[in-house]
Parts: sequence; C-alpha cells; structure tokens
Amino acid sequence: MNHVNNFEPNTMNEQAPATSNTTTNTTPNIPTVEPVPLQLGQTYTATGLIITRKGPDGSTWFIDSARNTGPLDQVHVHHQVHLGEVQKNLMGLGQARWTQASIAAFLAGQTVNPLDLCREVAAFIRRYFSAPGPVVDLIAAWVMLTYVFTVAETVPYLHVLGEPATGKTLLGDLLEGLCFSARQAVSITTAAIHRLLHSTTGTLILDEQGAGDKTWINIMRAGYRRSGTVTVCEGDVPVERRCFGPKVLLTNDPLPDAALASRAIIIELGPSAGQVERYTAMSAATEMSRLRDALHVFGLTHARQVEQAYLAVDRVDGLSHRELDLAAPLLAVAQVVDQSPGTQAGLRAALTDNLKALAGKRRTDQRVQGERGALARAVVRFAIPLEDESPPVYSWGGHGDWHLASDLLASVNQSGELDRPLSPRDLGERLKRYRLATDRQVIDVGRRFVPFDKHGPRVQRVAYRIDLDSARQSAKGEV
Repeated sequence: MNHVNNFEPNTMNEQAPATSNTTTNTTPNIPTVEPVPLQLGQTYTATGLIITRKGPDGSTWFIDSARNTGPLDQVHVHHQVHLGEVQKNLMGLGQARWTQASIAAFLAGQTVNPLDLCREVAAFIRRYFSAPGPVVDLIAAWVMLTYVFTVAETVPYLHVLGEPATGKTLLGDLLEGLCFSARQAVSITTAAIHRLLHSTTGTLILDEQGAGDKTWINIMRAGYRRSGTVTVCEGDVPVERRCFGPKVLLTNDPLPDAALASRAIIIELGPSAGQVERYTAMSAATEMSRLRDALHVFGLTHARQVEQAYLAVDRVDGLSHRELDLAAPLLAVAQVVDQSPGTQAGLRAALTDNLKALAGKRRTDQRVQGERGALARAVVRFAIPLEDESPPVYSWGGHGDWHLASDLLASVNQSGELDRPLSPRDLGERLKRYRLATDRQVIDVGRRFVPFDKHGPRVQRVAYRIDLDSARQSAKGEV
C-alpha cells in the first residue's frame, strides 16, 4: 500500500483543524499554562504534536496534528510555546525530511494505517538486513517511536553490539534513512552533541564514539529522559543543556558504563545467516523517502493515541521500573499498531515477550560482569606475592605463574568478593569463561607437600597458569 499517494479520510479522533479570522484575529481556546520552549524538529504539548519543516518560501515553518501550518513565528497562535531559545542559524537542522507533495496530501486530510506502515518498515529493513523476525519487529516499532517520542517521559536507546562485519554500519545507515530527523555522526565532538541536542530534536546515531569521555557519558545517561539535562561551561558561565532524544549506539564492545547500558535495548549481532539484497543509499533513496513521508503522517495523526496508550502502561510482569521506562513507549506504539484496521498483528504481545527476554539476559550479563570483576580482584590479590618476589606460598613449586587450584580456591572463597563459595569445578569453569587462566595442568607434586612418611603415596593436584594482565583489566572493569 502506498501511503503517500492514496488519500484516505482522517478517521483519527484528533484535535479539529483550527480556523482563523483575519478580521478579528481570534485564537483557539488554549489552556492557560506556562509556555514551553519550542525545539526545532519535534515538540509535543497539551495542544498537539508540532513538527518544524521547510516552508514554500524556503524558511522554517511549523505543522501540527490539527493540520495547521505557517511560518514558525506564528506557532504561538495555536500552541502555548515560545521561541526564545530557537537559534536562527540552526533552522536548517530542524527541517523535517518530508516531501512537499506529502505535506500537501496531509493538509488535504491524508492519514495512514499504522499496521500497514509497521509491516512496510519491517519489510524494508528485512530486505537489506538479516536478523530474526522479533528483532526486526522491535527495530520497526522503534523507528515509528522516533516520530512521536516527545509524547513520552523516556525513550529507549538502541545499542547495536557486534564484531566488525556483522552489519552494524549497515543497520546504522538504514536507521539514518528511516528515523525522524536522523543524523549519523561519523565525527562529532562532545561539545557539538550537547549544543545540537539542546536546540534540535531528532535521532542521533553514533558509531564507536565518545565512550571514554566523561561529559559524553553524562549526556548519554541523561538524554533518555525528557527532563534530562547536562550542565556545561560556555566560557566561564555554566549553562544547562537539554539532551533528550532517541539515540543509536553502534559498538564492537559492551558499553563501559553500567548506568548508560541500563538505558539501552541491546541488539546483539552475529554473522549474517540469510541472503539479503545489497544496500546502497541511491537504490533505496526513493523507498526511504516514501516511508519517511508516511511516518511523518503517522506521527502527527496518531501522537495523541500513542500518548494515551503510553499513560495506560502501568506494569508488566517480569520488568522492573527502569526496564518498563524503556519498554513503555515501544509498547504504546505497538498497541496503536494492534488497534489499527486489518489482520490482528499481536505486536504488543510479541514485543513484550522480546523485551522481557532481553531484560532477563541483561540481568544475567550484569551478574556475570559483577562476578568476573570480583573473581579477577581475588585472583590479582592471590598472585601479588609473586610480583613482590615473596616466597611463592601459593605457587606450584615457584614455577612462574602456575598456581595450585586448591590454594587459589581457598583464597578466592575467603576474599569476601563473591556472592557464594565456588566449588573446584566452578573455579575452573569461571577461570576459563572469564579468560583469567591460559592453561590447566594436572601435576605430580610428589612428597614436597605431603606431611607424612617419605614412603607415602605420591600426590597429584590441578594447577592453573594465571593471565595476570587479563585479570587486572577485568578487575578494573575494562573487559
């Protein structure tokens, strides 16, 4: 179904188009509230969703859910907003990628079927990107969310994690072509990020950037919540910068900051298992433009419905409050999709199951990460006598970095770092899993450690060769 060329009557229960009287200069009955700052890109207020776009004269105009449009300096006629912080030199960054033909169709009454649109977005992604169906459905719902994200208090980030050549950059390119006002920052400074996010709203896609910068981490931590701000200095003056908005983080390695990781839905990629078409921006440009046109119409005509569904999300068994912060906006979009005319989609139930599974995996990974660090610290402390050239109390006869498993196990269990004592088998499995040991050997220690008659039985024990460099890195949380 071509959403752009097929006009349909607007059946959504949205605010009716406002009428203006040029002789009396009357304005709609807008609730008396403190005006909110309008941001270039997308703003949601009690009076509807507002998108800034390129006007017929080339300047920046607004367009809203009630199908009002006009020069940006007239937006206050329909909405309780102010333009005090809109910077004229950033106007171009706040113009939606929405064709004039589609804008005209929207103003004439066009709407879209969210179910059809979600399926088309998923089919487009699947054409070029190989991933399981639930993953593609989640990504498609997230794409739709970027067009209404300002209705919610929080917006989940997407963290696309995978080794090189697993499709991270390709997915970033697809999301740049589909998401609301998306910018894929190949090279951007931290200062540019907080200035950009403060003045404009849109989808920011970052590829392996900024993870070691404290200000960058603070921006990313705060930006998943509508009220999120970061305080920075402009010269000698501290200023507060808004940083709310959808973000995509493309990395080869897990995020180094646990608080930031908790704000993201992880899409973990492996080797491609399916046949897909070769993606080029030129070959996909027309289809991406058509989908963006339909997505803008979806955002403006269904924002109120998504907000109502979002406010109705109370609790989901199996999800904590923080996890529900991430899930609720996506579940609201899925509910609107499910309520659309057509074959029952069941998207909300499928997303709920997927998000619960991802949350469970995250908790397991967090426990593993905590155990890895605790075990590594215990191993490093255990091996210190060798570094200090002390008598090799724990070493196997003083032979390099080999250590007897029994002595290592006793030290680890007495360290107080672990949640529960490890068995000898547990110790070996974890040393291997966390790459803390490079080798294992069953050794004959003879009678050196046997405190009885020299004619007694010989004793065999297990020894491990410890990788101290890896243990130090794990102890610091670097791997």
